Amino acid sequence: MNEKLQIVIDKPEIPNGYHGLKWTNAYVLDTQIYPQWSKSGFYSAVKSGTWVAFNMNGERMTIAIDTPNKFSIKSFVVSSAWNNSVTLSMVSQRASTYYKEASFKIEKKSLNYN
Repeated sequence: MNEKLQIVIDKPEIPNGYHGLKWTNAYVLDTQIYPQWSKSGFYSAVKSGTWVAFNMNGERMTIAIDTPNKFSIKSFVVSSAWNNSVTLSMVSQRASTYYKEASFKIEKKSLNYN
């Protein structure tokens, strides 16, 4: 994700068309710029580099692609930025047909380097 994120530093919203996908309520944050949030779940979600993606104000984030194209999410890391016992709901949908739905409880995990 890092190679094209430089274009959104001034406006942290992930632009439509990024990697050929449509993004709604998807933002990025460079954790190096916000060291004061080191106890937040943003830092827990960083596995390489310094960037994390997030949804603003707890509103739904969508990632879509025009038909007949498809995309797959092979893996991702998720963490709640501020609260514990948050539910992540995921839906796989094409037009009005739902294929899979899943919900997971997630926690805010602070990293402890001491």
